[in-house]
Amino acid sequence: MMFETQGNSLSSPADSAMGNFNSTEVITRPSFDSLPLHVGDPKASAWGLWGDEDELGALNLLNPALVKNATSEVVIGETITLNLPLDAFIQPMNPVRKPCEHRIIPKGNANDDEISINTQGATHWDGPRHYPYQEHIQYYNGVTQDDISGPDNNTKLGIQNMARKSITGRGVLLDWYSWATEKNITFDPFSTFGIPLSQLQAVANAQKIEFQQGDILLVRTGWLPAYRALTVC
Repeated sequence: MMFETQGNSLSSPADSAMGNFNSTEVITRPSFDSLPLHVGDPKASAWGLWGDEDELGALNLLNPALVKNATSEVVIGETITLNLPLDAFIQPMNPVRKPCEHRIIPKGNANDDEISINTQGATHWDGPRHYPYQEHIQYYNGVTQDDISGPDNNTKLGIQNMARKSITGRGVLLDWYSWATEKNITFDPFSTFGIPLSQLQAVANAQKIEFQQGDILLVRTGWLPAYRALTVC
């Protein structure tokens, strides 16, 4: 799985506030109706829940006790990859982004590789510097665009915080696509459509899933099979 780096954010973990991956504290989550936590913060934001200088957000939930409990659910030990090939898309989803380029450099008795890729061009999680609250162009915990690309830019919200430890926890897959197909629910994966919470809850009930704090939620939406069914223009 690839992360977007978003500028100069590949510094040492010691350069910024990292939160606490090792905390064993159980977090009491505020209700959605009580958000935001501070006057003046964007609508529905939970800034400050883990402290005003935190840069990990909900990743703070992934403490050692949670990870240990997750390993107790392993039954067969089979592993799978969540990544598509870097060149999976014939055309980038956004035409202004460059497609993957792979160059092999023969050196006589060995080979080198060079890869050029836009971080949005393959399987990835958006870095926390990628998309701000649009009204004021602010990122998590009030980080500004000047923090990222201004003359005195810094490494706040860089992925070095997440890279300090692996993101490991209990994964929960909701196969909404199969459920929707069985229910004869029609949808266009290339248009803007929302999956109602009620449907995700119905999928979870059908799969007999009980959620736990810190679960890493994956939703199968059916976008990939629809993309693979397209013809090349």
